Amino acid sequence: MYPIFPLSPPPASMEREPFWNTQVLNYDSGVDQAHTGWDKPLYRFSIPWQNMPVSKLNSIEAFWHDRKAFLKPFLFQDPYFNTISAYVMKAGGTAIKTGYMLNNFGHRSFPMSGSISMTSTLSGAYLIGSHYTIDSLTGVVNFVNTVAAADVITINSAGYYLLCRFSAPLRSQSPIWQHFNLPIQIVEILP
Repeated sequence: MYPIFPLSPPPASMEREPFWNTQVLNYDSGVDQAHTGWDKPLYRFSIPWQNMPVSKLNSIEAFWHDRKAFLKPFLFQDPYFNTISAYVMKAGGTAIKTGYMLNNFGHRSFPMSGSISMTSTLSGAYLIGSHYTIDSLTGVVNFVNTVAAADVITINSAGYYLLCRFSAPLRSQSPIWQHFNLPIQIVEILP
């Protein structure tokens, strides 16, 4: 199971930036050619240290060391986009035993346990534990019984996390100079 970032949701002073992984080639003629293989952006987040209580600073530092800096991913709640609604997970066609949610940008997401409202056109409301479970490592929804080919599964509302990792060293300074400190850098990654 991926752990959840200690400041969830993060402070309001956080910055969020879309990242397209654009590659630009500059030719001698002065022409530029740009390309990205992505059709939707990933996001980078910057969380400032300023005015953060020592207890939160300590928990973030311990979390950073637990994640071995950039090595191990974690779940992060984007304060701007963290819910989906009226999302059709399965729209007939074939019978399924598993499925997963896509977030607002079409990337696979990790549902917040207990925050999903799901219905079936054939069976009505689906309840976690009775009708499905969520694999916390992959975010995959495992249905207890195979969902019939004619059934439509709709997620009425759900909260979700993004899979992220740290993207810069964790820098700390004396509290006197803390307002000059670099922010905590986090980047979204694909599962």
